[in-house]
Amino acid sequence: MSTQTPIKQAPQPKTLPMSAKQTPLQRARAAGTAHAARAAAHLTAAKGQFDSLAAHPQTQRALVAANEQVETLRAVLGRSESVLAAEKATGVERVRLVVGAAAAFILLVPFNLFGLAPAATRALTLLFPAYKAILALETGKNTDNLLAYFIILGYFQVLESVFLPILVSQIPRYYTFKVAFFFYLAHPRLNGATKIHNVLFSRKIATPPMSPTPTRTSGAFAAMSPRLPLSPSHANVPLPPLPLSPTSPSQEDMFSVPGFARIARADRQ
Repeated sequence: MSTQTPIKQAPQPKTLPMSAKQTPLQRARAAGTAHAARAAAHLTAAKGQFDSLAAHPQTQRALVAANEQVETLRAVLGRSESVLAAEKATGVERVRLVVGAAAAFILLVPFNLFGLAPAATRALTLLFPAYKAILALETGKNTDNLLAYFIILGYFQVLESVFLPILVSQIPRYYTFKVAFFFYLAHPRLNGATKIHNVLFSRKIATPPMSPTPTRTSGAFAAMSPRLPLSPSHANVPLPPLPLSPTSPSQEDMFSVPGFARIARADRQ
């Protein structure tokens, strides 16, 4: 009885997945395409939700109210010459300009973003008042409040350079209060600089009116000082002749001294 030996079959080669046959760059591209497709699907869904939310009646009423508030704010800002000048100089719509400036102020000064609160405070307290001073000089407007402002600013900077560490450590939000204080000083309607200057720095020297009687003299010159009023109405009054003492020579002998020519009087012929 013959025995048959089993025939061994050759091993089949293993089939690799499609991703194993790709290069790393191709796999990265495929993964990026899949992520972009998913992101586009999410954006489409979010856009649909946003459109449905925008079409809601309450959202429409809120948008109408917001537009009315913006128009009111635009009208209020149009009354300010400074805002109109800034809008004309920058070309930015006034509401966006003011809102952007307010947001930048909040980030830089109260929150001290990137440590720029000191620099931003110095710029706000110096550049804008200097610009207003230039406009006042060119237009011939009153500059009393601006002059008082720069006087107070000079004194304040000297004191701040000495006590700055104490001020920053003891006063919370020191730079915010500083900007608010100098805004009060520089505002043309408040005139805070003029008020503080009159209280702290102005010295009013009261000059007494001229006395109607002259100052008294004593001694030998008491008889020689004429007592005349010094008011302007008596400016053309002729002075009386000076009285002579008994020991002094007479008027006739005073002109008979050698070296002097006698002048004939007009009343003598």
